[in-house]
Amino acid sequence: MIATDQRLTLREAAALEGVHYETIRAWANKGFRGVRLEVEPRGRQLFTSEEMLAEFHAEVKRRRQGPEQPKRQTEAEGRATRERIWAKHGV
Repeated sequence: MIATDQRLTLREAAALEGVHYETIRAWANKGFRGVRLEVEPRGRQLFTSEEMLAEFHAEVKRRRQGPEQPKRQTEAEGRATRERIWAKHGV
């Protein structure tokens, strides 16, 4: 539940984000990259908060970066691996 002093209408959130009101509505209704902006209905209006916007952006960023990439071997590590394999096979 959003505290009364932290509530933002979707239009206020759009102004804060520098995007069109329909963009905020789409984030709430359809989501973006599989993440939906959390909103809270009050009567006929929807509200969100700066905290919910921050959580939305953080999750979108996390998903955009994808799974953690494996560490690449340094040249020295690669050479050591090759030498171990060659030694194992008598090359």
